[in-house]
Order: sequence, then C-alpha cells, then structure tokens
Amino acid sequence: FLKWAAVLGLAAPLLRVPSARAANSQAPASGGTIKVAGGSTISIEPPMLTDGVGVAIAQHSGEYLVDVGPDLLPRARLATAWTPSQGGKVWTITVRRGVMFQSGKPLTADDVVATFKRLVDPKGSSSAKSSLGFLTPEGVEKVDAHTVRFTLQRTVVDFPYYLNIYQAIILPTTYSGNSAKDKDGTGPYKLVEYVPGERARFTRNPNYWNKPLPYLDGVEIVLGFSTGGQAPALLSGNVDTVIVTDYTHIQTLKGNARITISAVPSSGHDGIFLRTDKPPFSDLRVRQAMALAMDRVPFIDNLNNGLAVLGDDNVIAPVFPIYSSIGQRSQDLARAKALLAAAGHPNGFATTIVTASDAVAGLLASEAVLVGQMLKQIGIDAKVMAEPSKIYYNTDWLTAPLTISDWAHRPTPSQFINVAYRGDAPWNASHWKNPRFDTLAKQLDSTIDLSRRKAIARQIELLQTEQTPSIIPYFSKIARPVSSRFRNVQAHPSNYLDLSRAYVAG
Repeated sequence: FLKWAAVLGLAAPLLRVPSARAANSQAPASGGTIKVAGGSTISIEPPMLTDGVGVAIAQHSGEYLVDVGPDLLPRARLATAWTPSQGGKVWTITVRRGVMFQSGKPLTADDVVATFKRLVDPKGSSSAKSSLGFLTPEGVEKVDAHTVRFTLQRTVVDFPYYLNIYQAIILPTTYSGNSAKDKDGTGPYKLVEYVPGERARFTRNPNYWNKPLPYLDGVEIVLGFSTGGQAPALLSGNVDTVIVTDYTHIQTLKGNARITISAVPSSGHDGIFLRTDKPPFSDLRVRQAMALAMDRVPFIDNLNNGLAVLGDDNVIAPVFPIYSSIGQRSQDLARAKALLAAAGHPNGFATTIVTASDAVAGLLASEAVLVGQMLKQIGIDAKVMAEPSKIYYNTDWLTAPLTISDWAHRPTPSQFINVAYRGDAPWNASHWKNPRFDTLAKQLDSTIDLSRRKAIARQIELLQTEQTPSIIPYFSKIARPVSSRFRNVQAHPSNYLDLSRAYVAG
C-alpha cells in the first residue's frame, strides 16, 4: 500500500532521492576508474535507444525524472514531486531546482517539455512512441519554470513509471541529435570520448547536483565484445564489470574469489509468440497444446543457471505487487497430444521458430532449440531459424508465425500489456485481439484502488494464460558480476548500470 501511495505521489518520505552518504554517514574516498565490457550498440542517442549498451552509455551522462529500483518504487531524480488529477489522466511534475547541465545551462521545465515532445512527435523516429502511445505533443505543457503538466489521452494511474522508460533521459532544449558531439547532460559523469565500436569514456562531473557523488574519477566502456566474450574478460581482469551477463558463465563467475555477484528478480522474460490469426496457431487447442508441451524447469536450470522463476504464460510476473498465484501450468504431454488431435493434427505438423541469433548473449537461439525439442515430443517438427538481431527486430519478430523475443523488465505490467497484447498494440507479435482483455487492460490503467487493481490483474492472468497468445516459461533474475575491488555496483531489474555511487573498496 505504501509503495502504491508513492506511485501516486502521496508518500513523500519514500519519494526522496537516497542519501549520497554511505550507511556510516561518511562518504567513501574518491578516485579510480571502472572498466566495463560492452558489445555493439545501434545508437547512443536517448530518443533512439533500443539496446542495453546504448542505454548504459546514455545513462552515465543523462538522467530521468524518476528512478525505479529493484523494489519497484519510483523515487525522485530530476523530478521532486508528481501529483495526479482527474483520476490519473493529468499529472503535474515538479522539476528539481539547482540542477545544471554539463554545458552550464540550468535545468528548467523547458528542457522536460522539449524532451517529451520529441519522444512522442508523430513525425519523429523515437523508439519511445509506442510506450507513450497515450501522450501527444500537445499534452506536454510548461506551467512555470519548474513545473510541467502532462495531459494524457486516457487515464494511466501508474504514469510515474513511464517517466523512467529508457529513452526518457532529459535533454537540453539545445539538443542537436548528436550526443557524442554535444556531450551535454545532467548526469554524474561527462562523456569525453565516444568511438563507435571501440569505447566510450567518461570523467566525473564536478558540478553534479547530488554531492558528493560520484566517487569514481571516471568510467570506460569498452565496446566490441562478442556476446560470449564479456564474462571471460571479467574473469581475466581486463574489465571490472559487464553490461549483459552471459549466464553460461555464471557458475565460473560465482566460483572466482575476485568477483562478487548480485542478483534481483525482474519481470523480464523471453516470450514464445504464436500468430493467433494464422493456422495452425489460430486454433486455441494448438496453442494450449504447445504450452503443455513445455517442461519449464530446464529453461531455468539449463539456460539460466537457476537465475529465473517459473512463468505461467501471462505477463503479471511474481515480482509485481498485484500478482496472484493462479496455479502453475506444467507439462502434460498426454493432454497436449489429445488437444492436437482434436484440432485435426493427430500426427502433429511442421513449423519454423524464428528468433535472434545474437540477442541476450545468444540465449534466444539456445532457447529456440530447447523449445523445438519439447515440441517434438508431441509430434510438432519445429526447425530453428536464428538470424542477426538487426534483421530479426526489423523484419520477422512481428510477422513470422512463431517467434521467440526477449522483453526487458518493466516495473508495471501495463507496460507489457499496452504495447504487446492489446488488440491495437504496436508490438502485438501474436496479432491477438480479445475485447475482454482490452477492457481489463483499460480498467487496470484507470483503477487507483489497490485491492481492485489486484482483482483486475488476476482476471488478466487467468484470461491470458487460458488464451495463450504467447508462452512465457520463466521470468529472469538479473545478475551483475563485478570485480571485488568495487562497491555499490548492483544488479538492476532493467539491467541499468548505475555507477553514480560506485567506489573503490578500501
């Protein structure tokens, strides 16, 4: 209840930015540089962010209005307060005073307005437009120098969480679209060099508003590592932490005394999406049969080395406060075969699983093979077609009949539902249209009462699991391995790499 009150801006003590001081009230000594292993990135421009490496680069020099940590509690960052009105259709945001961009320009409401107008510009190309589909440029307005009003097209009572989507880094009104050239943000570190495919270097921002942060002198992100090469670089001591953890190396990392690992639960998952508008997946019995063919334990133990929890084919993850247990769907091969026979496929059928070969450190491709093995037990011959992410996520992930895609953590289930499962959702890979589900989604977005929200969420769980537009075998735990020389480098559900409080041990 207190957390939900914080979302609504009613629990002020929970909203404050955490103290920059250590637990013993004495700040750690400053100094040192941390080296981070990263792969490739599509873009480092905040409005265009789509991958973890680009996000990590942008977040060191930029900040959000709101932070959301492992407890799923929104906390103040560049916003100090948020207040709903009209039942959650209008939100008034107070912008923090005394914050300077690294160029010397003071942060004002104008910068916030410009940032969000850019994100939702229908003629723009920001990847945030789908997430913020309930907001138009006209709905973002300056009230005064440090106050912004968001008028939404529909009620969204958990709107503060959307202020933390990874493209929503606040940029100055002078933003040119070239971060490597501008090198301007409000964050704890200043970008001093960016060489695409090679490195991004940062130094401490001496004018950072939340003193005495940061403690480190600098950060270097080394780019170009293969999906499986980051963990070996950490083991060899060539880097101090990684952006994306390769779970095939997790046991070796755990066994190294020079490395510490933190892990947190998340709502992130790999979804197996079935085109409900195309046979054979348009038949509910086929979809349910495929879900019943899944033995979910190997997804956790074999692919994720235990760093996951069971999923039940709906997006209300156990990490969400409004989650209810509805009884776990488990493997039942006899029932699956009977459903296939009733659907007219007594001998199964042939199909192709399309996925990304290089996503999530190669995990999706391995998962596709495992799914194919399980489907074979009920007569479905599923070949695997794994292609580079730049092809898969630009062509096949929303069109192929059977796909596996990774979904990063969201702090609220609505952020999955509204972009991937409503009938008009822009990323509805299943092409699923269910009017009752859409009604429940709208009710969830517009209901403030916590007990009623939980009841609605339970109905969503039951309906989505029964209809099976996607199979969700597990929800990930996010691990963050780091050299034991450093402290305060923690795992984050969204895999955000916040080094503002990191410091050298001892």
